[in-house]
Order: sequence, then C-alpha cells, then structure tokens
Amino acid sequence: MSLTKSHIERLAAGRVLVVGDVMVDHYVTGRVQRVSDEAPVPIIHVASERWTAGGAANVAANIAALGGRATLVGLTGGDPAASTLASILSTMSDRVEVDLVTEPGRPTTIKTRYMGGQHQIVRVDREQATPVSRITEDRLIAALEDLPDDCGAIMLSDYGKGTLTDRVLAAAIAAAAKAGVPVIIDPKRADWTAYAGATVITPNRKELQLAIHAPCANDEECAVAAAAAMQMTGATILLTRSEQGMSLYRDGKTPLHLSAKAREVFDVSGAGDTVAATFALGVAAGLSHEDAMHAANLAAGIVVGKRGTATPSPAELMAAIDQPGRGLSDAPGALTLAQAKTMREAWGREGLTVGFTNGCFDILTRGTSPCCVRRLPHVTA
Repeated sequence: MSLTKSHIERLAAGRVLVVGDVMVDHYVTGRVQRVSDEAPVPIIHVASERWTAGGAANVAANIAALGGRATLVGLTGGDPAASTLASILSTMSDRVEVDLVTEPGRPTTIKTRYMGGQHQIVRVDREQATPVSRITEDRLIAALEDLPDDCGAIMLSDYGKGTLTDRVLAAAIAAAAKAGVPVIIDPKRADWTAYAGATVITPNRKELQLAIHAPCANDEECAVAAAAAMQMTGATILLTRSEQGMSLYRDGKTPLHLSAKAREVFDVSGAGDTVAATFALGVAAGLSHEDAMHAANLAAGIVVGKRGTATPSPAELMAAIDQPGRGLSDAPGALTLAQAKTMREAWGREGLTVGFTNGCFDILTRGTSPCCVRRLPHVTA
C-alpha cells in the first residue's frame, strides 16, 4: 500500500465540519545575548512577532491549506484576540466558513511562545478552561443542527478549554449519526466515556495513557491500551507515537504501523492538529482509513520541519511522494507557477522570506531565470 498523487488530488473534494476549542498562537522571536541581572532568566531582544490560528482554528487552516473546505464552529471572547483571530481566518475565507460564538467575559485563548532564535524559552497561556455556560452550549449545538450537504466528516478538536462539554459532544456525535458521516476526535480529556460513538479517535501516547491508565512505551503496550480504548468508545484508534511514527488500531484487524517521515524536527507545535485535519479531510474525501493515515503521516513529517504552528500544502505532499528519500524540508523540485504561488503564500504566513537562485547554489544572485524556489528563512535574493 502506498500513497499516490491521485490520493492527494482527491483531498480537494473533501469538506469537514470542525468543532472545538479555537485559539490564537502568538510567537515572539528575538535574540538572547545575556542573562538578566534581576533574576537568572534570559533577556530576549524582540525582533519579530506573528499570530496564527491555533487549536480547532489551526485544524481548519490545515484543511484549507490542503485544498479542502472547512466549516469552523467554536468559541471566542469579546476581546481584541477574537478580532485578531477573525482577521487571520478572513485570509482563508474562500476555504473556511466561520461560525464563532462569543461568550461575554470569557477571554479568547492565546498561547504566546517566546523564542530565543530557534529555541522556545517559555510559553504563556491566557485562557479560561471552565465549561461554557448553558446558553453558550445551546448556541453551539444550534450551529451543529444543519450540516452542509457536502460535509463528509465532523472533526472534534478537544483541547480541554471548555467548548466541547458533554452536551456539545453528544449533540455533535448525534448530528453525525443522523447525517451518516464519520466523527473524528482529537482528545484531551482523561475520561473518554463522552467520546463513545465516535468513528476514530486520534490521541498521542500521553493522552492514551491518561485515558486508559496503562503504559504505551512499546508496540505491545500500545496495542493493549488501544484495545481498551476501542472497547470503551467503539472507535478506531489512530495513535501518534512521536519518533516511532503512528499506528492504526481497528477492531478485528492487524494494527497498521507507519514510521515517522520527518528527517529533521524543527518544531512540533500544531503537529497533532495537522494529523487530525489531514486524516479527517482524507476520510471526508472518500479515502480509506489506511490511505488517510498515510497522508496524515506525510503531512506531519512536513510541518514538524517548519517553524511554529504551520500547515502543509498539496505541492509539498506531492514532492514528498516523488522524492521519498529526501528530507521533507528540502526543496520540492519543479513546480508549476500556481503551485509556487501557493507555497510562497503558505511560507509567508509562517513569517518566512523566500529567495530565488538561478542555478548558482553557492551564492545568491539576481539571475533572470530562477530555476527553483527554496524555503530560505531570513534570506532575500
């Protein structure tokens, strides 16, 4: 079994309803040259800041970046961070429909990461993780009642911030059953009984351990824990295992294991969102669970080679299929003009600068016939 370009092309036909905890990912990057005289902490001289969609909003962004369509249902506060998120999502308006509920007095979740060069120094979270009010629950549930006719899957992104209460989860799973579409859940809570009725659950090893109270250090332990999770929820388990890749556990079938695809891990922020988004989009587009898993594994290998919360593109997936022996952060080879523009826009959203070369790879020139596009942070031609 192998992933083909036709599988990637089919992703554009998928539409996913994404429901869950939306947030803003904020990156503050600078130089660290000395330690403070006031306390044993590094001093960051800020060089740049950027804001990206996080949580369920990042799931929707990943779906859009892969050419699919998403309807995003979530919760924000009536604050400047909500406006920032709305502005970010507006750039994806052709691919993402937004239905965000505002709860007055509740802050929009922000995760701020302070970066000293390539290294994360500290993360600061601004959030209120208590369950939403009954009135807000009703508004979220109302948004689930009329699924788009072409919706192929429901993706529930649970970050434990209070959006996906038991009532909202039950309503989403019921709406999926009524429409005859699968439900994929990216879990965070320790008690998975509320996930019963889901089609696929996509935990990492830590999340599975917390839910089942069993170790997941090797294939045998993961299989035992996954079997217990399947018995509890009735769902297939797509387990991400960091450097060991990922595993698909299905009732009555032999587990499918895939090795990790990334050669160089730059930043794992948002990688779980990419796995869940790619898998859900693949299922929505009609791919088998096995093929959707292959696509998700490939996409995860791409985004961990990027800086911060990032998204993969169809061109990058195509290139990884063409050149499986190369690092996924390497140049993707020849692209069409449309593919190059799409990739350049994606890199721009990551805060990167793109340089062109004319074939002289030891120097950068203003050549008139650029032959490749490369991911070159902080370099201009």
